[in-house]
Amino acid sequence: MIAVLTLISECLILAFFNTAGVNEVSDSFATVLIIVFSVAYLFELGKNERLKNISVPLFLGYLFRLFLLFFDLYGQNIYHLPNSGADSSMFYRTASELATIGKTNRNEEFTIFMSMVFKFIGTSRLFSQFLLMLCSVVAMHMAGMILDELIEDDIAKNKSMYILCLLPNFAILSSIFLRESIVTMFVSISLYCFVRWFTQKNEMFFAAAFIFVFLGAWFHSGVVGLAVGYIAVRLLYDSREEKLKISVKSILLAVVFLFVFIFLFNNYSDTLFGKMQGVESLGDVANTNDEGDSSYAAYVGNSNNPLNMVIFTIPRIVYFLFSPFPWQWRGLSDIIAFCFSSMFYLLAITSAIQYLKSGETTNKRITVVLLILAMCTVFVFAWGTSNTGTATRHRDKMVVLYLILYSVTQKGMRTSECAGFI
Repeated sequence: MIAVLTLISECLILAFFNTAGVNEVSDSFATVLIIVFSVAYLFELGKNERLKNISVPLFLGYLFRLFLLFFDLYGQNIYHLPNSGADSSMFYRTASELATIGKTNRNEEFTIFMSMVFKFIGTSRLFSQFLLMLCSVVAMHMAGMILDELIEDDIAKNKSMYILCLLPNFAILSSIFLRESIVTMFVSISLYCFVRWFTQKNEMFFAAAFIFVFLGAWFHSGVVGLAVGYIAVRLLYDSREEKLKISVKSILLAVVFLFVFIFLFNNYSDTLFGKMQGVESLGDVANTNDEGDSSYAAYVGNSNNPLNMVIFTIPRIVYFLFSPFPWQWRGLSDIIAFCFSSMFYLLAITSAIQYLKSGETTNKRITVVLLILAMCTVFVFAWGTSNTGTATRHRDKMVVLYLILYSVTQKGMRTSECAGFI
């Protein structure tokens, strides 16, 4: 709470300067505000008993992101961070134009949102990018809370949090001026609500999970695949008997949420499903853009007919989750993406498959449920993506989901006795 109050106070200070005519404070002043918040955050991690066991990976992850943030803004003459540059500069410029002169050549949900932030606190690039970075810190905290729900072993939780907090590719995407950190935050909150529904059987949590998915979908419609996964789980899981089976209740509840989905699609498709607009046939589903030297469109086919979708879905998923493969490497950025992003997703999927093949039953139901969510989201993203740069950005929106999937399938990780799926 101390860190939150500190951040609110700093935003109010910037708002005061903004109303006084100082639209963009100096980077030196923004740095002082960031240092003050960092001290408050460190103090809170040390005092919060609930975070005690994962405070070290959380703070290391925070410092890692802070370093990358300053390096992105002041170290570009040394090295350009992967995915930073044209897009991040464009987003900042258009949001600033929208906030200051009221118009821009490119209106997107992310730039509209950031322009509202700029109208309140001013257009400081350093501090606004810091706020985006904090969204990924929220995602890390939500991951810790999910692990608390599912796992008793503190050492196991600590290990998982180190992996999440220090994944270089995820940290980089969290530290530059892109929408990824906001989407990841809403996805992580949604997953926390979903897990609470799964363990506590409280329908309010399921409704909240749906709401947060659609908040994330406002920034990128691809994450709506998670909502489809939730509906599939409602159809397959009987929370009263705590079994994966189809029941009258699960069918009725799935139908209710399906109608909610259809209503939102019909009435708010421009806002929540922008990437799905113009889809009138199977041939419109696939992204087959082969521009750029990172495209893999030539290897993953199109969706001209149902047979093609069956044939090319697996290659689409493989390239989306695990590229850039060594034969696609163009430099250090691709090597970083493969070693510290692709390999993580390969590890998570492999761990889940090995766990299910092992015959273990302790976490079998939650593993199957998480795999259903993963497959629904990866199907949407895989058919909408055809180059490695976009793939690495999109799959990290779901990094918390795969981290939890990896965690519950590790040997020695025991589920909580209060969990509803035991």
